[in-house]
Amino acid sequence: MDYGAITIDTSIFRKYQFKFDEHLLKKLEYFRESNYPLLLSEIVIKETLAQMEKQVEQSKTSLLSDIEKHSKNLFLDHTVVDKAKALLVQEVDGGDFVEKKLKAFMQSAGADTIPASGRIDIDRLINMYFEIQPPFGNTKDKRKEFPDALALMSLESWAVEKNIKILAVAKDDDWDKFGDHSEHIDVTENLAEAISIFQAPSKTRDSLIQLLASLPNKKPKNLYDSISRSLSTQVEDHLVYAEATSAYDYEEDIVLLCLQEFNFVTDSEGNALISVIKGLDIQWAVSITLNVTVEASTSFDFFVKDWIDRDMVLLGSSDVTKKVTFESSVIFEINVGESLEDLELETLRLTSFPDEIDFGEIEPDYGGEYQ
Repeated sequence: MDYGAITIDTSIFRKYQFKFDEHLLKKLEYFRESNYPLLLSEIVIKETLAQMEKQVEQSKTSLLSDIEKHSKNLFLDHTVVDKAKALLVQEVDGGDFVEKKLKAFMQSAGADTIPASGRIDIDRLINMYFEIQPPFGNTKDKRKEFPDALALMSLESWAVEKNIKILAVAKDDDWDKFGDHSEHIDVTENLAEAISIFQAPSKTRDSLIQLLASLPNKKPKNLYDSISRSLSTQVEDHLVYAEATSAYDYEEDIVLLCLQEFNFVTDSEGNALISVIKGLDIQWAVSITLNVTVEASTSFDFFVKDWIDRDMVLLGSSDVTKKVTFESSVIFEINVGESLEDLELETLRLTSFPDEIDFGEIEPDYGGEYQ
């Protein structure tokens, strides 16, 4: 049975930080005009809203804390600080904001909601729970797996009714185990590959995949060089925060990033793993997975409190550098010229990047080179 629909779990939305208008999540707009429905379980929608609201509240708390912390070091008047807090945070209604954001995504992607009501066989659910059948596991916390069970059972009921098979995209072991036992749901965690599966057959597409598979060998050279330059620019422009552990109060400077190297994730034959996620005659969107190594550098100023004047006194500083390697999918759009080898890189985006870099234990550098 070929796949007749696709569904996305909350874990995938969380993986891409709920950035519905960026990267791979934006590519889901393809399904609005396709013959394949994009399904979202009612349970997944509720879970996604709850996690987005939690993220908003955490960000508000973190921002308020940072404003308070830095305002003291800058000796700002409390009235100015209060105005800044009100302007930046208090006007944000987390629940209303995330609901509008998710609704806009569902409309742009043409997503259909699959309700749980009326589609759940309660007797089967009870048996699955007590007999420890997927998605329930033999753990003390198996009650937490009820949302997964409700989502998967309602989706499976829809698939049985339509006599089709659903490809579910989830980074969740419970979903994987359920898919292993279901005749109507398969599970993958690779969103780019999942989107690619629903693309219409094309000789150009197949030829393009074959050509791009040689990128680990720096071929086609012009495209490889363009990817390298674009990655370097993106890394340098990316904003990350410095984290560290110290016995002293400290202030961190801006973190500067520099691309050191990148390597393509390959198959057993050394070919780049390619997923074509959207294609026209002359413009194609492609996903490739990379291991990226960056060098991060920043400086820290250290302070101690003068208990007589109650001021923070600069004790010293330290420059720190650290290399970080991470895996990320890369989405890029290319234009095809008169020949297939004539490829022009249009846009490129890393789909994941560390939000912060931990520089470990730090202390003032009193003269020697800090290690």
